[in-house]
Amino acid sequence: MIKVEVVRENDVIKEILLKGHALYDDMGKDIVCAYVSGTVICSINGINSIDINYLDIDKQKDLIRIIVLKNDEIVDTLLINMLNCLKNMEKKYPSNIKIYDKEEGTC
Repeated sequence: MIKVEVVRENDVIKEILLKGHALYDDMGKDIVCAYVSGTVICSINGINSIDINYLDIDKQKDLIRIIVLKNDEIVDTLLINMLNCLKNMEKKYPSNIKIYDKEEGTC
C-alpha cells in the first residue's frame, strides 16, 4: 500500500511523505503506482518550473518526502490539487493507497 502523510501547520501544507508500493499489479502494470507517480512528479515539476526554491525533495528507493520551504497561493493550490487527485485514487483503490492528513503538533 502507498501511504501518503500530509503535515499541515495552521491548515497550510508543510510536508508530504509518500512511501510504499500500491501492489495493485506487477511492476510495470500497476496503474495505481503509475497514477500516483505521474501525479506527484507532474506537481513537483510544475512547482519547480515556477521557482526551484519552493520545495525540498528527498527521493529514496520507496519514499518521496516533499518539504515546503515557501508557501504562496500558487504552490498551495498546486499541492492541494495534487492531494485532491490522490484522494480520488484513494476512493477508487482503498486497498492500495491511504492518505493521512494531520495538523503539526497533534496525534
